[in-house]
Amino acid sequence: MNVKLYKNTCSPETADKNVGLSQIGTTTFFNEIGEINILQPQLLMAYDGNTNLLGANYCYIDLFKRYYFIKDLTLTSARRLFAQLMVDPLMSWSAELKEVDAVCVRNEHIGLNQIIDSSYPINPGDKDIIKIPLRGESEVTNSQFILMVM
Repeated sequence: MNVKLYKNTCSPETADKNVGLSQIGTTTFFNEIGEINILQPQLLMAYDGNTNLLGANYCYIDLFKRYYFIKDLTLTSARRLFAQLMVDPLMSWSAELKEVDAVCVRNEHIGLNQIIDSSYPINPGDKDIIKIPLRGESEVTNSQFILMVM
């Protein structure tokens, strides 16, 4: 059961963290603790002496097909790593999130009239409802969005 360990430099609010990830190693985990909470697992992992692994703050677990923030990483006396993790739903499901059609209600970019923002005055005749994809080439592709589920 493989675990890929990373150094993550992206904000936790970023959905696609591939730009800020540097893989620093791969290890395996053991299920010696009993049942595993898939959203906040606590794992014992093999440690081969590679001190770079101790700097990991992010990981991917193949078995669960999810990305996790490493909340705490401890080297045990048995030369194993004990990790307390928390699922990163934005990265774990970033491909699916990019496919969601959504209504944008705030616009931080002055002059982007396709997204109406009441704090940015525009002409009443310019109010058109359009669909702006979060994928592909557009003015807003590299912008950050806040996803709210109501």
